[in-house]
Amino acid sequence: MQAYLKKKKIHFFVTHNVETKASVVERFQRTLKERMWRYFTHRQTQRYIDVLDDLVRAYNARRHRTIGMAPKDVRPEHEWMLTMPPPRRPKKKKSMDIGTTVRLALPKHGAFDKGYWPNWTMETFNVAPNVGPGYKLLDERGEPIQGTFYPEELQAVQVNDGEIFPIERVLERKKDKVLVKWLGYPASFNSWIDRTSLQNV
Repeated sequence: MQAYLKKKKIHFFVTHNVETKASVVERFQRTLKERMWRYFTHRQTQRYIDVLDDLVRAYNARRHRTIGMAPKDVRPEHEWMLTMPPPRRPKKKKSMDIGTTVRLALPKHGAFDKGYWPNWTMETFNVAPNVGPGYKLLDERGEPIQGTFYPEELQAVQVNDGEIFPIERVLERKKDKVLVKWLGYPASFNSWIDRTSLQNV
C-alpha cells in the first residue's frame, strides 16, 4: 500500500491526537448530522437517503460565517480571502417577550457527547413575567418551572396548528381511547386520546 501511495504521490499520515484530525471534514459531518437529526425528529423517520442530496445542496448554498460566503460561490480568486480570519462581530443580546414559546437546552454529559445529538427539549415552555435578570418559565399547563434561565439556555420556537406530536408508547387501551406517553414529556403529561388520533408516520 505504501508503495502504491508513493507512486501516486499521495502523502498519507495518521494523527493520534483527537484535537488535530481532519477538523474541516469533521465539522461538515457534524453540521450534516445535525440537519439529519432535525429531519428525523420532524418526520419521525430515520430514512435519509431520499433527502441526502437536498441536505448537502442546502449546506453548499448557505452562507458560512467563517468564510463569509456560500461554498458554492467560492472561486480560485477568493483563496487569499479564505486564509484570513473572519472579523469578530459583537454578539447581540437575546431578548424574549412574555409568552414566547421556547425549548430548553439539554444538559451536556461530557466530552463524548455527539455534537449532532438533539440539543433542545421536545417539551415547550412559555416565558413568564420575572423581576430581575434571567427568565422564568411556565409549562404548557401554566405551571411554573423551578429555576431561572439565561437567554443562552432558551430557543424560541413556533408551534404550528395541526402539528403532529410523537408519542413514546401506548400505555393502556380502552375501547376507543388510548393512554399515551408523549415523547420528550414527563409522565405527568400522559393523557387519554381518541384511538383514531394515532397516526403511523
